[in-house]
Formats: sequence, C-alpha cells, structure tokens
Amino acid sequence: MRVSFEWLREFVPVEMTPEAVADRLTMAGLEVEEVEEWGTSFERIVVGRIAEIAVHPSTGRLLVCRVEVGPEILTIVCGAHNIAVGDAVPVALVGSVLPTGQRIAAEQVAGMMSEGMLCSAAELGFSDTSAGILLLPSASTPGTSLASQLGLRDVALEVNVTPNRPDCLNIFGIAREIAALTGVPLRAPDTSVAETGEAIAALTAVTVEAPDLCPRYAARLIANVHIGPSPLWMQRRLLVCGSRPRNNVVDATNYLLLELGHPLHAFDYETLHERRIVVRVARPAERCVTLDGIARTLDPDVLVIADADRPVGIAGVMGGQNSEIRDSSTMVMLESAYFQPQNIRRTSKRLALRTEASYRFERGADFDGLIGSLDRCAALMAQLTGGAVAKERIDIAANRYVAPRIPVRVGRVNTVLGVDLTCEAIGRYCSQLQLPTAVHSGTEVEVEVPSFRRDLAREIDIIEEVGRLHSYQAIPTALPYVRLEAVPRSPQRQATRQVLEYLLGCGYTQVINYSFMPEEDLDRLQLPADDPLRGVVPLRNPLSKEAGVLRTTLIPSLLRTMALNLNRDLRDLMIFELSRVFRRQNGLQPQEPQVLGLAVTGASGGQHWGQPVRPYDFYDLVGALELITSRLGLQPFLVTAVPVPYCHPGKSALITRGDEPIGVVGEIHPTVLEAFDLGQAVTLAEIDFDRLIDQGVSPPQYRSIPRFPSVTRDVSIIVDAGVQAGQILMFIQNFHSELLREVRLFDVYAGKPVPIGRKSLTFALTYRADDRTLTDEEVNRIQTQVVEQLRQRFGAQLRGQEGGNDDGSAGN
Repeated sequence: MRVSFEWLREFVPVEMTPEAVADRLTMAGLEVEEVEEWGTSFERIVVGRIAEIAVHPSTGRLLVCRVEVGPEILTIVCGAHNIAVGDAVPVALVGSVLPTGQRIAAEQVAGMMSEGMLCSAAELGFSDTSAGILLLPSASTPGTSLASQLGLRDVALEVNVTPNRPDCLNIFGIAREIAALTGVPLRAPDTSVAETGEAIAALTAVTVEAPDLCPRYAARLIANVHIGPSPLWMQRRLLVCGSRPRNNVVDATNYLLLELGHPLHAFDYETLHERRIVVRVARPAERCVTLDGIARTLDPDVLVIADADRPVGIAGVMGGQNSEIRDSSTMVMLESAYFQPQNIRRTSKRLALRTEASYRFERGADFDGLIGSLDRCAALMAQLTGGAVAKERIDIAANRYVAPRIPVRVGRVNTVLGVDLTCEAIGRYCSQLQLPTAVHSGTEVEVEVPSFRRDLAREIDIIEEVGRLHSYQAIPTALPYVRLEAVPRSPQRQATRQVLEYLLGCGYTQVINYSFMPEEDLDRLQLPADDPLRGVVPLRNPLSKEAGVLRTTLIPSLLRTMALNLNRDLRDLMIFELSRVFRRQNGLQPQEPQVLGLAVTGASGGQHWGQPVRPYDFYDLVGALELITSRLGLQPFLVTAVPVPYCHPGKSALITRGDEPIGVVGEIHPTVLEAFDLGQAVTLAEIDFDRLIDQGVSPPQYRSIPRFPSVTRDVSIIVDAGVQAGQILMFIQNFHSELLREVRLFDVYAGKPVPIGRKSLTFALTYRADDRTLTDEEVNRIQTQVVEQLRQRFGAQLRGQEGGNDDGSAGN
C-alpha cells in the first residue's frame, strides 16, 4: 500500500524523517519496501501568467501566447481556447519531462517556434481527461515551480501489509501504528456531519434479505450535488497514493477508502428503481454490467446490491454501470456496509475481479468503523459538491459487535518475551495501540479487542503486540539453557537405516513416491472386491484424479517408476522403497504400517566378459530379504508358493514367519504389466517391515576366530514333493545342539530313481566346538538324531548312495 507521508502527519505530527519512520514501522512488523520522493517531476514545470494572446497567423485553430515566467517571457503555441490574458497556468519548460513521460523541447509548430507547453490536468497526470489548460489560482506567483505553488512535494511509503492486518490498509491505521511506536499523540479524523436536507426515511429505504452475508448495512443521501473535478489538494493526495482522480463524488469515496480503510460506494439515486436498495443473493442466471463495462453472469451465492428490480452492483467487489455517478447526477446514495469476508473472496475469485474494495472486505472490514467512514465521506461530499446531507442515516444491523476480553498473564508475557515487564507497562503498551485494558490483582491484564483489530483472538496475540511495542531490539540476548542428554536411537529407526545401507550395497536404487494414487490402480492389480488392500482412505479435496486416495500398497508406485525408467531406455533396474501405506479400519483411524517394496527387471551382469548375463528373478529378491534378516538378526522367514492376484500363475509365493503372513513375492502378471505400460517382465516383493522387525533387532555379535576345525557332513533325504524345502531347512537350523553351526541346502532333485511324487533334498551340515576338535563319534551321534527327527516330522527317508553309512552320513 502506498502512503502519503504528508497525509500521515495530519493524524500524527511526527518530526522524524520519512526514512526514520519507515525503519520504525519495518522493525515493528509493517515492512516499508520503498521510500519514494514524489513531485520531483514538477520541478521544471512552473507557474506562468498569460500576457498576450493572438491567433496563429497560419491557422485559426491555434493561439500564440506570450507567457510571463518570472523575469522571462516565453512564446508558446497552444491549441486550447479556455484561457484569457491574466490567467495563471502551468508551463512546462524546455527540457522538462511530464508525469506522462512526454519530454518538452523547443520546436516549430505550424511555422512558429514554441518555447514550452501550457499543460492540462491530464498532461500533469491529475485526471484521465480534461477540457483545456489547467487554470491555477489567480494569486499564483509567476516563475515559481508548480510543486512549490501547489504543495506537490511529498514522500510516498510503500508498505507491505500482511494479510492479518487489514486495520493498516489505510492512512489512519498506519498513523495509529506510528503514534503507538513514537508516543506522539494521535489526532482522530472529524466525523461530524451537518444534516441540512430532508429526512432520509422519506426518500429511500434499504432491505437486507441476506443478513448472514451482510450483517450490517448503512447509507446516507446527499442531495443537490454538482459533479465536477475535486480540488487540487485532494487530487494530489490521491495521486501520491496511486489513485487516479475522477470527479468530486467518486474521489471522495476513494479518499475515505485510503484514509480510513473502509470501502464506500456512491449510487446515482435517480437511477434506482423505486428509489430503494435491496441486499440479496443473485437470482439464477442474473447478469450485471459492472463499472468496467463487462457483463457478468452471477451465481446464486453471489451477494448483490439491487434496487427494486435488478442488480446495481456486486456487493463488496464493484458497482454496476447502470447506477454509476455521471456528470448529470444530482443526488447520491452513499453506501457503507460490512460483508462476510469468505463470500467476498469466493465472489472475487470466481468472477476474476479483484478490486481495492474486495481486497479489504475479504480480509475483514471494521464492523463499527463503517459509520464513521460513512459520516466523514458524506460531510466531505457535501463540502466538495455543494450538496445537502439528508437528516439521519439508515443503519441496519443483524447484530452488534461485542468486544471480546482477553486475560493476559504478566508472567506469561515475561516468559515468552524474555523480559521483565510490570503489569502497568503491559497496560500502557496496550493503551498506546488503542486497546482498552483493566488490571486485575497486579498479575493479570484484561484487554478489550476493538472492532478494527479482529486479528487479536488469543493471549499470545496480545503478547506479540506487547513485544512489538517494547521493541524486539530491547529484549536482552541470552543463550538458551539446554540440558543435553544422550538419547538412544530408536530400534526401528536404526533398522530402517541399516536396511537402506544393505540394499544400496546390493546395487538397489532407493525411490521415493507420493503417498497418493488413483483408486483405479487397485483394479489394474486385479484385486478382488473383498481384498484388504481395497480399504482406501479417500481425500476430501484431491489435487487431481490421479491422487484421489492414500495408497494402501507400494506396488503401483513401484510399477509406475519402472515404466518411467523403461521409457527412458534404462532396461536393467533394481529399485526399492521403504515408506508408509494407509489402510482403512472400520470405525477406527487408518493403519499406517511401514512397508518395504523391491522390484527388479532386466538382467544382471550386462556385457561384462567375466560374468554371464542372467535375468533378474525371484531369487534375487528373496536373497535380498534373507540378507536383511541375517544382518539384523531377525527370525528367518519361510517362502510358500501361493497364487497372488497380480502375479504370474505359478510364479508367486507368500512370505511368512511362523504362522503369520508378512509379505508376497512373485513375477507380475502379463495383464498387469500391460495395464501399467510395462514392456518386459518385472519381479516384485512387498513385505510388512513393521511385522518383520516387531520381535526386535539383534545387534551383531562378534566372536573370535575359531581355533579348532569344523566338520561338514552331507545328508540326502527323500520327502513328498509337497514338502517345502524351507520348512526342513528351518527345522534343522532350530535343532537343539550348540555344535551344529550351519545348515545349507545345495541340491534338489526329482526323477529316476526317486519315486514319482517324491523329491530328493541334500543338505550340508557344519559342526564345530569352541574348545576342542570334534570326534567322528560326536558328529555321528548328532547326525543320527537329526535324521531321526526328520523321519518323525516329515516322513523323510535317507536316499541310498554308494558308500553311504547306516548312521546317515554321506561323506566329508
């Protein structure tokens, strides 16, 4: 917002420089972005008095003027005919630059040299149009600069007002802040009005049909107005603040908008049907031609200001062209209202129509201050137009503003700010900000919030105001006291970090995807209707259809990442993601388990001469998961072949630990690959990471290098084809013998001479003692016990081999 420094000093007569005031405002939270000297462009424009006027010898349309500009008399060719000998006029000297950007030079005009230019109000930037040369007061002194003669020198402050401070979107609001910061007394504007006209109730009426959208509406009537230009002092102030002068009525409303911050609107009373106002919502497909000349179709939730039949303005945004002030207007209906901020913002955004009025209304206008603005504007309008203000005003309010009272604890203020203020000092700071206070027992101040400070709602808001007035620079510097304690790392965080390191070391690349997905992805995965993964959590206001629900699985994200990279000719990929998913529960908050997903495609080895090319497969993923469980000291898991909806038939498995399923692994079904635009096979695993580590992570145990040799014995058994090799492996690993150190499956065979429906499994068992070399008798005894337990548990039989021993050993 642009602020006139000269206008500010009318309300708070500070003796500080504009730069010093700007610094104080900035340090108090109202950033002044620029301090600009205004009026410098008028220095080379001086006052001239016309000494002679003659008709141009070559054309009767032009006049040749002899103009006195101090001791010098200039010859100037002019096309305007509203001047006479003795008139004081603005003269742009050769070399000057007008506010419009036009540079003045001595030049031939119709064969005669012109040594300057007589200026109109439009050429000086005072108005958009003008009928002729601007006539200055007759007492003006020739030769003096126009800036000095008209008091055009000023300083404009560009203030960046934050959205929570609509009370500072006006000159008086900024002056109130300066008065509070400097201690200079604040001068309130005069809002008295002389009512000399007929009673307003006999001339007009107002009906508010939407009190929820317009809680308060006030109006005054000014009769016998004469439309014309506003005085130069008003035009200058409007120009400094960035507003273009129009006429005395419109300028008065803009002047009050800038001065007190409350938007006002003037209607041509004679254009109102039945001479009355109705505040209502728009009717279906109703249209309004606004002041910018655009016909706008209104929605039923748009609030309009209407007469008896039609809209005459969009409430809080812009007036209608059918009721605008014209040169022929003689009676003005002046509106001042409070509109619901949310409705004004919706309307402004929907119509793509942003105005100075909507900017203020959508941030919250002053509920009580609208009357003072109305009265001051009516009085000013009567003064400028020679009109008469009707007796009394219309004021319709659905409710009245009740000032909230906020208790503020002295101890809390000092704790938050780090100062030592007394109850009286806090009350004094509040009083400087025009916040009435009452002191209670010396430890608490009760602050009353006026209608212009609707941003103050809590104790901490008042504490912030006290801090601003006390000055943040005055708060003593102190190092914070922090008690440092060694906090152990969370086991889950530690496990997460280790998994990332292990997988990166295995050649996997970590990916991070959004937590949203389209619900259609679950259809692409061919999940049945009752699948738990369909328990999605929908978003109320999604950014797009592609991000409509929170994801319940990482699989679609991983497949999309695969497709993205394959489309960029990256054919061999190993990726993983460790993130949370969200699964709905009936009547409860959604579950948010942490899930680990791995996906591979392409081949390993590439074109390296020493390593054959091998397609990535099921075992790459299982191996990575086995590495994780081994490194973290977790219980081993079992992989069991089961069908999975989105996996290739016969190429999928369930990952379990004990009797609890914790994940799946398998090759993606060709139909699913096609749905996700994947042109080559993908193998994927997803495991519930929280369940994987829920029984605790065992830190690595370091042991000394064995001093005694180990003994390895093989055992080959025949079992039914349906028996899982992993079950047998886990059973042997859990065999209760401290001498059995390692079990490894290294051969699986089915075929002759193994009977049909049976298969052969060969395991290598490693034995070792820490304090001695084992004897054959000790190893054979344990080996025999293992074989016996396998026979009882799985119906296993030893496979006959040449040189086999009856004790079950199959070699060294």
